Amino acid sequence: MKRAKMSIVFLSAALAASPARPPLSAEKPPEGAKKRSAAVFALGYEGQDLPRESLGEASRAIRKVFADFGRFKVVGMRQRLSPAGADELAEAIAAAKKAGRGSDASRRFDGTTLSSAEFDRVLAASLVAIPSVSKLESFYDEAKGRWETDIAMRVLLVDPASGDSRPELVEVRSSGYDGSDRDSSATEAGEGIPMRLQSELRKRDAFRAGARVLSVSGEELELGTGMDSGVKKGDEYAVLANPSDSTGAEEGCELALLVIERAGAESSTARVLYSRVELDAAARLEEIPRVGVDVEPYLHIIYGREMGLVPAGKGSVGASAVTGLRVLASRGFYGLRPYGAAQVPAGGVRGYGSAFVFPVDLVLGAEYRKVSGRLSIAPCAGLGAGFVYASETIRGGSADSSNARIPHIGGQAYLDLAILASRDVRLFADLGGEYWFSTVDELYTDYGGVGFGAGVSIKL
Repeated sequence: MKRAKMSIVFLSAALAASPARPPLSAEKPPEGAKKRSAAVFALGYEGQDLPRESLGEASRAIRKVFADFGRFKVVGMRQRLSPAGADELAEAIAAAKKAGRGSDASRRFDGTTLSSAEFDRVLAASLVAIPSVSKLESFYDEAKGRWETDIAMRVLLVDPASGDSRPELVEVRSSGYDGSDRDSSATEAGEGIPMRLQSELRKRDAFRAGARVLSVSGEELELGTGMDSGVKKGDEYAVLANPSDSTGAEEGCELALLVIERAGAESSTARVLYSRVELDAAARLEEIPRVGVDVEPYLHIIYGREMGLVPAGKGSVGASAVTGLRVLASRGFYGLRPYGAAQVPAGGVRGYGSAFVFPVDLVLGAEYRKVSGRLSIAPCAGLGAGFVYASETIRGGSADSSNARIPHIGGQAYLDLAILASRDVRLFADLGGEYWFSTVDELYTDYGGVGFGAGVSIKL
């Protein structure tokens, strides 16, 4: 296996090109209140002499993740701390808080210097974040015939007010792959970092908060938090049991699920998806942190023109089985949501010894989901094109026709009927149809017709 260390320029470019989506934060502070401050250090990377410009771009992208929470006033620190220096700083913060005073001289943390004013600024912050890349490596996997890039980043979170010298550790990992280009695999790996960092931070207590119910009108609730606090359409809240509740439910037990239908600047409207109790202004709400996508594996049976290999004419009449995976954007969207899908018609799969060849159809489309409690209905439609993928199982080689002629173009339209089985899972059935035209006469025939099927939607 050939191995090559890569410059952080790929990570920084991907971070800058993939702005993190603002996660749900605490409700808007009262009029005249100040946001809490977060001291975010520059990105550190131990053991490499890396371009300052690239490190700067990556640092700005990471600071944006914190700024987009809407709860913090981000104070950018120019210093880059190694993991050892971060631990030393956490201990120094705890000692200073215990002693009740700051620093009257500059301090060094594993070779990095903070002036007395900078150290005092860190002590005054509500949160201190110290990010560093712990792994950044690219290598060519000869067995799989592709470039692979692995990136791991850690962020130490310190709460100066707690006086605790043990920082909370957040770790984010991402990988990217490309059959011919190292830079492309690095870009793919880096693109996953902002969303993963945002998702991991939203699981931490410092970044999670409930919301106050302002009013209740049937299945709609007005909440006292909005876009100024990072709220987006599609965000979800759980209603938790209080000790004073008369429901008899154990404290913290989930009683209801809400989804943000409309997000204003300072308030939002949420719709009840299901509830075990009658909700009122005393409801205790807590956000449900999600990545912001729904993943939907499905199986469709299409009756009409069956896929065949040329020279089978235009294809015989029959049923075709199609397996697919649909991914929908759920955060920032309510009602109308875009989706992308990849599906494989079983009739096109062929085996030649240890090699397999099969067509893959890619679809881009949108759905409009109308929700009524646990039930929902969604017409959806999309257009797409295909390519042929070949894989050899013994040697592990693979190839595709994505740079050659497109074997199929077509589209689909379905009516999706679904029920929310749990907080995170929806079961659905599809009824509609699709048709795919062959564009390569010497390859596959047309296929398509009336379709029906089913699948499961997993909210991530």
